[in-house]
Amino acid sequence: MRMKGHKGPDILKIRTTLLILLGIGGFVSLAIIKAQVVPERAISDSPYLRIDPAKMRGAPVCGECHAQEFNIWSQSVHQTQFATLHQSDKAQSILDNMDFRLAKRESLCLKCHYTATIRNNQARAVSGVSCESCHGAGRDWIDLHNDYGGSDHQTETEEHKAARIQQSIDAGMLRPSGDLYSVAANCFECHTVPNEKLINVGGHPSGSKFELVAWSDSIRHNFLAAQWSSDESNRPQSAERKRVLFLIGAILDYEYSLRGLAEASRRSPYFKAMERRVKVAYRKIRSISDALPHPELLEIVRIGSSVQLVPGNRTSLLASAEDISDRARVISSIVDELNLSSLDTRLSAQTPAVEDSAGRQDDSRASQKDASARPAVEETAAFDRPDAQELSGSGDTLPTVQGQRRSQPAWFPTETYLTTVPGCSCHTRAEEWLLDDPHSASLDLISSPRAAQIARIYGLGQTNMLLGNQICMSCHGTVLSGEELEEVFDAVSCESCHGPSSKYIDPHERGDRIGYELGMRPLKEATIRAQTCGTCHHITDERLLSAGHPTGENYDFVAANGAIEHWPDTQNIKRSDPYPAVGTRELASAFSLLRANRRVPAVVVVEESPTSTQPSRSSRPSSPVAQAPAVGTFTFRASPRISQSVVPGSLDLPPPVSVSDSTSTEELLLAVKRSLEAIYRALGRGN
Repeated sequence: MRMKGHKGPDILKIRTTLLILLGIGGFVSLAIIKAQVVPERAISDSPYLRIDPAKMRGAPVCGECHAQEFNIWSQSVHQTQFATLHQSDKAQSILDNMDFRLAKRESLCLKCHYTATIRNNQARAVSGVSCESCHGAGRDWIDLHNDYGGSDHQTETEEHKAARIQQSIDAGMLRPSGDLYSVAANCFECHTVPNEKLINVGGHPSGSKFELVAWSDSIRHNFLAAQWSSDESNRPQSAERKRVLFLIGAILDYEYSLRGLAEASRRSPYFKAMERRVKVAYRKIRSISDALPHPELLEIVRIGSSVQLVPGNRTSLLASAEDISDRARVISSIVDELNLSSLDTRLSAQTPAVEDSAGRQDDSRASQKDASARPAVEETAAFDRPDAQELSGSGDTLPTVQGQRRSQPAWFPTETYLTTVPGCSCHTRAEEWLLDDPHSASLDLISSPRAAQIARIYGLGQTNMLLGNQICMSCHGTVLSGEELEEVFDAVSCESCHGPSSKYIDPHERGDRIGYELGMRPLKEATIRAQTCGTCHHITDERLLSAGHPTGENYDFVAANGAIEHWPDTQNIKRSDPYPAVGTRELASAFSLLRANRRVPAVVVVEESPTSTQPSRSSRPSSPVAQAPAVGTFTFRASPRISQSVVPGSLDLPPPVSVSDSTSTEELLLAVKRSLEAIYRALGRGN
């Protein structure tokens, strides 16, 4: 008998649905039972965890007492990215490239972007970067931390407080007031992004300029005094505290940059990014040691002067990092006893920068370069300059060279935007291409004896050839905005051709299809491409040419453009329309017009016959940057043509060892070592 208003098929549907639900319920019940009996994985079983989940108590537990701190954390990028980071197109691209399905489960993202635990035998995110990410997993120390000896915070005796703090530290608590090094080390462990595959394959940003002073101020939560009084203010960092942060942060940056470089197995975008980090960090440490010549700092500089920055050097690099770590801990333990006021000048010159959740730099600098850092023209007779003193003190007669001395060629454009050298993490294939292209070796040319000879005749000493405000770096390097007075570490880079990226990089990465109005050069236009390449490949500066610099007259613009093709990158860049090609006829016509409008002048070429290639010696260890050797005396030849020949040099080798039956193997090896060192110095190869 059928019920009124119901049909037979409806009853069958209901029965079928009930059976399905019962089946699902049984499956879920079995899964729950199974999950209850499966042993939880330890942290050692997961490559995605930094903190042992079995020792975590969770940020809400900390927030029971530290309410204001918890509120600040909840609004910081450390926590807000928990809900937003995985939704970005960039994050999805990285996940796809690394073969991860979800950012918050069983992925490398957990290690730095989240606080994770293990549930149902899987590593899963439970929050963003949390209290325990910085202060240590709390299970073993949180009860000790909260024990005031039967009193409260205000009436606790000093003896009990000292014992409580020490017991908490022994149990794993990291306290920035007593051990800033250990707390801040957590920052650099993630912000350097020390994972070769994640950069090279995943396309993850390779980290960016990370300043501990600026970053710590952005996540500041100094409410301890306010917690026990009516004052609820978030106390700013004192001047002395900023000095401490600056010093410890600089040492940690160098240590963890070395640790990151140790993971480089081959020459790749990851290696180049880490190599640059090491060089920049070393330069800062060396500068700090000049202002604060503490024995431990000087020893760190000494260690850095002998480090070999090459791929596959893991054991040596990690040993150096560990040595630096030991000395950093010593400095951290006595830092409150040091007078750090001598660091104020360097601290004030530091550019504030805070990274966003994608690892990019939030640049708060002005959009214009400091014109005083790189004047357009310098007088030829400016012998009060350090390089002029170096030249005049060498015993050689300075030549008379045609043309004005300049910090960069007169035809160079005045840039409106900043050069950042961030690394184009989306264009992985293009970065790989650049590593093997001659453009990436543009700084190596500065290390040659011929380059030193040209610079010397021009009136530029070898110690200044790598400075960003000197003419060599106009073409042979990429000068980072704000660091024009520093040594340049970057060869010809993406920004050298595509334009300073400070304003267009973010909208470009978002795919907003804008950028040309923000500094990106439209290189799909033949005229713009000719102007860009001709800036360095067509030399018409009188003084450079008179010093013997090549004109570039043999440069084949059309053929060169065919050789530098590195687009499109179909692995990471998805295009909806064909990539436009620029015809060879258009390119040839555009470059011919450029040459016609800016002709090579006839000059008198000054030639030099080298008498010595022995490099000058410094009183302190030099930066691990190749430096060119000094060369000798001048001769002159009047000619309207440009000589591009390279004058052979000579080497001042140590005298050979007199070999006999009594000569030891050690003596022979030492002699060979000395000769090789002399050759490397003469070639300007540094370490």
